[in-house]
Amino acid sequence: MTMTTINLAHRNSWHSFGKSAFSIVNGFKSIWSEFKKRKHKRRAALHMNKLDDRLLKDIGLARYQIGDAVYGKIDNGPNFRAKHIHQAF
Repeated sequence: MTMTTINLAHRNSWHSFGKSAFSIVNGFKSIWSEFKKRKHKRRAALHMNKLDDRLLKDIGLARYQIGDAVYGKIDNGPNFRAKHIHQAF
């Protein structure tokens, strides 16, 4: 082996390591981002569960619909005011 071959092999191994490290970091960022979204939605659901039934009715929800509203799984038509409620908290 010549010095050039050794340098190329060394450089390629570091390049490969860099790609792997970059993938791992991106994976952790993705997991962290998903964790924060879920935490945010759980907090929104907790806040909405503290509302009384009259206030829930004002925004067009029944108590059993809170989870669906927070996770964006409910749509009661164009006049439904809680359609984007998960973004409010």
